[in-house]
Amino acid sequence: MRFPEAQQDTALAGFFFLRYICPAIIAPDGYGLLDPGGAFGTLCYPPLADSDLIDVVSPTIRRNLLLISKVLQNIANNSAFSGNKETFMSPLNKVVVAHQPARQALLSALGKFLHFTPSARDFPLLS
Repeated sequence: MRFPEAQQDTALAGFFFLRYICPAIIAPDGYGLLDPGGAFGTLCYPPLADSDLIDVVSPTIRRNLLLISKVLQNIANNSAFSGNKETFMSPLNKVVVAHQPARQALLSALGKFLHFTPSARDFPLLS
């Protein structure tokens, strides 16, 4: 079985953050979350036209958002930053560990919202 009971929540969290949360964090301008005329973080609705997306988020800010999304993805995956890959991120392992209770609370709320408790029988192609 690819996802034993203990890892099902990790699979759900990993998917949720990888496909929904982290992309919006990395490219908020691409999701209509920024107003180029306003302060960073100002919500913008309706979403900006493609021509308005040029240089909305600077490369430095985008890099910082990428690093934030990496931390969130590691929290979601319940995995620490390894010493041989991105060693500069290892001090943030304390953050990953400290936020596991919040991760569990989010997954519990998400599971209740979806009325869905994933199990191996729900993913027969992955077994």
